[in-house]
Parts: sequence; structure tokens; C-alpha cells
Amino acid sequence: MFSKTNIFIIAGIATVLIIVFIGRYLNVKNESTPKIPEPSKSFPTQQECEQTTKKQCGFKTCDFIPKGKTYEEVCGKDFRKGWVPIN
Repeated sequence: MFSKTNIFIIAGIATVLIIVFIGRYLNVKNESTPKIPEPSKSFPTQQECEQTTKKQCGFKTCDFIPKGKTYEEVCGKDFRKGWVPIN
């Protein structure tokens, strides 16, 4: 009914499908875990920020938290408003 070649082809396709489904499952599982961004170091003044980082700096606040999100999800753990490098 089935030759050895056909059995190897079917087994190979089944193996690939299993690997793809496992990969999709792990990827979906990782995407559902909220990622908390790392806050960038902020400085109290624009001058201190630009002298320390050698980059142009802008003032960053985090005052809008969308419904259903936490402060840490949006702003990052230990976020502090202040001057941060923008480029």
C-alpha cells in the first residue's frame, strides 16, 4: 500500500508540522506576557543630560496610561520623569 519512500515523506511532513505548531504555541505564549520596558536614565536638567550622553535631550514624562495597562507596562519599571537622550 505505502512504499518506504512514501512513509518517510509523510513522517517528514508530520515532523515539520509538529515543529511549526510548537513554535507558534511558544510564540503566542510569549506575546501574551506583558513586556515591561526598561526606562532610560533621566537627568534633572537638559544640560546635564547632553553633557553626560553627548546627545540631544528632551523632557520625558509618562502621564497617560491607557485603560487596561499598568504604569510599569507603559512607562517601565522605576520610571522617573526628566531629561533623556532623544537620538
